[in-house]
Amino acid sequence: MSQKTRMLSLPVLSLGGVWLGLSLGCFGQGLELPANDKELLAQTSHTLTLESLDALGPHRALIQATRSDAVGEQSEALELIWGGWDTFQATWARNGTPTRRTLVLYDQVWAGKLSRMKEWPDSSLYIGELGSSWDAYTRVLSPFAERMVLDYTETIEHEGRTAWVYQVSLAPGADPKRGLVPKSLSGTVTLDQATAVRLNTEIQGVLWDAQLDSERLVTVNISRSEIGVPPDLAPPAPSSQR
Repeated sequence: MSQKTRMLSLPVLSLGGVWLGLSLGCFGQGLELPANDKELLAQTSHTLTLESLDALGPHRALIQATRSDAVGEQSEALELIWGGWDTFQATWARNGTPTRRTLVLYDQVWAGKLSRMKEWPDSSLYIGELGSSWDAYTRVLSPFAERMVLDYTETIEHEGRTAWVYQVSLAPGADPKRGLVPKSLSGTVTLDQATAVRLNTEIQGVLWDAQLDSERLVTVNISRSEIGVPPDLAPPAPSSQR
């Protein structure tokens, strides 16, 4: 079986109480995992790329993250309607307000502010932009990465697919000498058993920000639905094109 593989260095994770230093490949065309290897699936979930999402097939995703500290509260969101490399729509929002969108329909590409979509000749730039910005999970939770614990709890069915649910917690450890200090971490992550893609995520974490002399609360929420359903996308209305 041919596979498209991208190698990524990973943080040290703890799974089921076992610490693991990882450097695994992300399997873009599907996974070859030993049956019931729940630790390996959790490890692989930390190497996800757009190839991984494509392996899941057509679906709709909402990825949200918030940060609240002494400065105030900020939120970001990405609504992704994925049909494949040549058929997708990505809409970014900041603090609850949609800011920009990319729409790819075969050989046509539109991108820009929602009220001023512009047609472009090549989708590669926008695929690259999506690839570097979709994974709020890794970006927002990076201060917790070396002490994050994933413990398998149950097997469920998600839209006809087998999925494994993991409880998230924070392992004991020394505080870093600089930067944000992890104080607590809790929540759940539900992984598609066949691709390691996060189907549902609800995580809350608390960090100590020495620079602000206050706590920072962060959350990450992910939901995926309509798996296997080809998206019904259409070109933007003429009034929104420039």
